[in-house]
Amino acid sequence: MQVAVSGDSIVGSVLGTFDGRRGWVSRLATRPDRRAEGIGSALLQAVEDGVRALGGRRVNLLIDAEDYPLVDYYGAHGYAAEDLIFLAKEL
Repeated sequence: MQVAVSGDSIVGSVLGTFDGRRGWVSRLATRPDRRAEGIGSALLQAVEDGVRALGGRRVNLLIDAEDYPLVDYYGAHGYAAEDLIFLAKEL
């Protein structure tokens, strides 16, 4: 996990993991009033750099269908949609 701080406030955070083959961005968030300042981009880059340093060559992420506008955001950072099947089980 990495956080972005401005003064005494957290303005963004990212949770990234690495499973030995690929990285995952599990959560990326910036404070709504601080969006479009490059905070999210810097946090995303930090995950990519960390995965690369560990020998990973791929970073994956998932978005909810209701957040479809994020496709453009991540596309601007080099991510592309793939045909995948996501499975889940309610417990």
